Amino acid sequence: MPDLLSAGLLLKLDVTVWTGTPALSAPDLGLDPASIAAHYTLGRKRLVPKPSLDPVAGVVRQARYALESLSHPLPDGSRFVLEATAPEVEAQLRRGQARFEAAVAAFLEAYPAHRAAMAAEWEAAAAVAWRTAGRPGDEAAFVTAFLARVAAAAPTPTELRRKFEFFWWTYTLRLHGTERIGLAGVADAERARRVRDGAYRAEVEARIGAALERSLAGFRAQVAEACRAVLAHIQSGHPLREGTVERLRRTIRRFRALNFVDDDALAGALAAFEQACLEGLDPAAVQGAPDVRALLTAGLQAVVEAATTARPRSALTGRALRRFDVEAPAEDGIGEPEGSRTPRDAPTAA
Repeated sequence: MPDLLSAGLLLKLDVTVWTGTPALSAPDLGLDPASIAAHYTLGRKRLVPKPSLDPVAGVVRQARYALESLSHPLPDGSRFVLEATAPEVEAQLRRGQARFEAAVAAFLEAYPAHRAAMAAEWEAAAAVAWRTAGRPGDEAAFVTAFLARVAAAAPTPTELRRKFEFFWWTYTLRLHGTERIGLAGVADAERARRVRDGAYRAEVEARIGAALERSLAGFRAQVAEACRAVLAHIQSGHPLREGTVERLRRTIRRFRALNFVDDDALAGALAAFEQACLEGLDPAAVQGAPDVRALLTAGLQAVVEAATTARPRSALTGRALRRFDVEAPAEDGIGEPEGSRTPRDAPTAA
């Protein structure tokens, strides 16, 4: 029985970032709580300036982008990571986690200043709320009570730290299996259960196959787009720059790293193109060498044709699905998060 991790694993990145915007309450707006229906929402109040959380959000975006560039998406939001790219994926996640911790620490250090920066805005908002509510009672008392509620809604630094998390889960690609039993009285039930397990496996394989097909089609489209960009540059008559060619090389390397179902037609076209056109290519010399320009144009057009030619699904995802085995999950701790905490009872992923 093959090792499932030889094909790959499922990874779920779980990031929590405090929004800085607790919900408004009826008294915040000078309203009677009894007059507000339970299904109504009153909006949110911002406790810190919005730009103060931008560095944290930027780190999260970069980490997600790095993960997406090294993995395949699946319908449940998790990512399928090949064993061949697992070291790079782990390095990117560890780097993202360290940068996340640093950004959160910087935000917590500046948290009192961020709160103070909002004081004038909240005093003005309190005065507006008093007027909007029909000037109930004394304005100073209303504003004081309003600001007290805002202060109470703000978490302490210790509470706030718990509102930022960056970790990930990993799962093997397995289904709950069955065991052979010898009791005659339950043999029929066991056979029926095996039929159901077979149907479940077919359903899971169909979902994964569709997701892989979409992912692979996206990689083919990226290769075609990168080649078209270089073609357009050549046809425009502008000098070909090293950066343009390097972007094409990166796209080819990424496709090759994630081409785990052996898309031989496109892989072969890319290999021939690299050997004939990219090896030893001096981008600056293309404009003044018609023969090199013609060779490069023909090679790019051949890759575009290979990348845009539709291939039957069975030729791509069929080989990928045959690499996945079906077995009862082992008691080896697989499924525990590798990030900042270790929850119990991690869900089984299929």
